[in-house]
Amino acid sequence: MLYLFDAPQKNLPQADIEFLTALEGSTGPTIHNVILGDARLSQLPYADALDYVSAAAHRFRQILLQVRPDVVLSGYDGYQSTLLMLVCRSLKIPWYALTYLPIPKGMMGFSPLNVCIGVRAFGPADSERIVLEAERTLDEFERRMLATYVPPSENSLSNILCFLPLRLANAVSNFKSVLNGTHDKYTRRSPMDSAEDYLRRRWNYITNKRLPMVAHPPQQSYAFFGFHMQPEMGIDVWAPFYSNQLHVVACIARALPPSHKLLVKLHRIDCDNWSTSQLRSLLDLPGVQVVSPHADTYEFLRRASLVFSIQGTIALESALLRKQVIAFGETMYEVMPNVARVINLIELPGLVRNKLRAPEPTRAEILAGLEALLAHFRSGLYNNWELNPTSTQLDDFCAHLVFLKAFLRPQRDDHPSHSNVDS
Repeated sequence: MLYLFDAPQKNLPQADIEFLTALEGSTGPTIHNVILGDARLSQLPYADALDYVSAAAHRFRQILLQVRPDVVLSGYDGYQSTLLMLVCRSLKIPWYALTYLPIPKGMMGFSPLNVCIGVRAFGPADSERIVLEAERTLDEFERRMLATYVPPSENSLSNILCFLPLRLANAVSNFKSVLNGTHDKYTRRSPMDSAEDYLRRRWNYITNKRLPMVAHPPQQSYAFFGFHMQPEMGIDVWAPFYSNQLHVVACIARALPPSHKLLVKLHRIDCDNWSTSQLRSLLDLPGVQVVSPHADTYEFLRRASLVFSIQGTIALESALLRKQVIAFGETMYEVMPNVARVINLIELPGLVRNKLRAPEPTRAEILAGLEALLAHFRSGLYNNWELNPTSTQLDDFCAHLVFLKAFLRPQRDDHPSHSNVDS
């Protein structure tokens, strides 16, 4: 087994700027977005983060040259996956991120980019099965039998008590690593930083209760925007130039006509990430109201005139409800007939008015869009690693790998520098 680093990194060499710059292509992520998209590196002094990313990139290159894999499978979270993609690209090694559909659960594919664009499954498509799956999915979603997984939060006394043993265990482990000299500042917060962040969130959660929040959909026409968790790959990696969500809300408010309010819903498990002053700045914008994190998102989506999403599941959920959707980041949900992406912010007011005038798509049109989306996926694992996969899910995942291997074989044969060992 190979590790990125065998021990906590200390006294790193100065960043190899030329090497890092060469990893950046004309398309794809920048090194700065690799840093800013990582929960820990983004909190470090810039020079320290740059030194660490440089050391990690050199180490990735060393490992890849040693192993000579035919393909690298990765995910999206953290700096490792995106940085590894850049290094693989420089060495012309195929790289794919496992990509999962939130609705329906258990569908997966592979993306060759650090965004969810270009997803495909390498097995043969079963058109009849896709049609049946699309109909079943839409029917169950309309009857509220399908919902995306939202992990529990610590914003209730019962959950605070539930998380307490884990919090204590992490604190003890963190203190021990500091005392025995194994603490790695590049991958783990200090005990003081952890305590400060925890207290900050608790304070935000308590003080934000004083703000006026909407609990039920109003009678007046409104547009809807749901905050993303942050840091989170959906915006910090996939849509980095829209990662300032306060700015995005301000842009939407400026683009909406006075006939519509803008309702901004706090994420249920990340509502304490926002301070009272930040939320008050939203309330100062024209027509903006904040929706309680405990409100029923489905009902707000169902009654909205228009829904905005940076790059999230809410775009798919709204599309399935036949709502007009405007997305800011590149998204695989653009295959749905009622989802459009902002290309230029200057054009946002015009796009908003076109969407408000657009007719509601028919159920048949939604089904056709859903079928086009499902065509990029096949049955596989479910993206919740706290649940043990079933034997069927493991078999489906293995089938994905078999078809991927067959797809890559001609490319491998054309590159004799790769090993003959299946990787």
